[in-house]
Amino acid sequence: MSCVCAEQATVKNVACSLMTSHLESTASHAGERKRQLKTAFDAIKQQQNTVVFGGDLNLRDKEVCHRVTLTFDLAFR
Repeated sequence: MSCVCAEQATVKNVACSLMTSHLESTASHAGERKRQLKTAFDAIKQQQNTVVFGGDLNLRDKEVCHRVTLTFDLAFR
């Protein structure tokens, strides 16, 4: 299972969380990748400050519009 790595930083007097993750890469493990992405979004929601998130999400083109948008909408409502 991939994890979410986070580091607290201050940039121009603004507290922020720098976060990254490397999600499952194979096409046959799309379900696991979706669970990992939800875990990453849950970790982002727990932060009390500005978040910069990036990483190797390994999302397929067909997953981007459906999964990321849906997950993001559900995660931040």
